[in-house]
Amino acid sequence: MLQNNFEARISVQRLDVDDRWAMFVHLVYGDELSNEFDDFYPWPGFVERVECLFRGMGDDERPVRWVMEILPRTINENNYNRGRELIAVSLSGVLRLTEATPYLIALLHDDNREMVEQAVRSLSRIGGDAVIEAPDRWFADAG
Repeated sequence: MLQNNFEARISVQRLDVDDRWAMFVHLVYGDELSNEFDDFYPWPGFVERVECLFRGMGDDERPVRWVMEILPRTINENNYNRGRELIAVSLSGVLRLTEATPYLIALLHDDNREMVEQAVRSLSRIGGDAVIEAPDRWFADAG
């Protein structure tokens, strides 16, 4: 219900690509985005709202650049944020970014169940030979 209300508001407002990007930036860089999973969701459906914004951005390259900037970050970096990583993982599936596959495969061993579930969901959305072959390459490199 909440998600449908958000999508309906976005539809009625007829937000253009720049407005959607500005709303996305506000959502993921606002004060309400916690770095801790226990405090992550300021309201139900946060990741779904971000996905809804991105779906309406068409061929705009900003979402792809943002996701591919966030995914390689590690917990040792000052600007690392676990919540943003979860959003990037989810959006990599929405955007069907095959180049995100190695990062998603590595997250299958994450300690957090939500992160693993989002990685699996994104891998299934990306699909294709790259996703099928990635675990074989990853396990061969790890061994």
